[in-house]
Amino acid sequence: MRRPLFNIIILTLIGVVAIWLGDRPGDLVLRWPGYELRTSVATGIGVTLVIFFILLVLWRGYAWLINWPERFKAMRRKQKRHVVRRQWQVVSCLWLRVMSPRQIELR
Repeated sequence: MRRPLFNIIILTLIGVVAIWLGDRPGDLVLRWPGYELRTSVATGIGVTLVIFFILLVLWRGYAWLINWPERFKAMRRKQKRHVVRRQWQVVSCLWLRVMSPRQIELR
């Protein structure tokens, strides 16, 4: 129950901030040596979120590449276990097929 309530509260806060910024857009001025950038606060928040999302995707991609050898080794170990397990299944099936007619004949 906590998680849906938390999500509703967060979405409500985002909606209130969006409406408030729509009514009172405000100005954002960035001054860098020799440059001046003027924009609204909403645009500044949007640009900041887009940059944050891009950095997050790049970071996750970097982490995925760094951990790739370990994940590959784990995948290979899992495949080998599956092959061994499958080989034992085949052997047991063959054993049952071989032994079934003999047991029937002995009775």
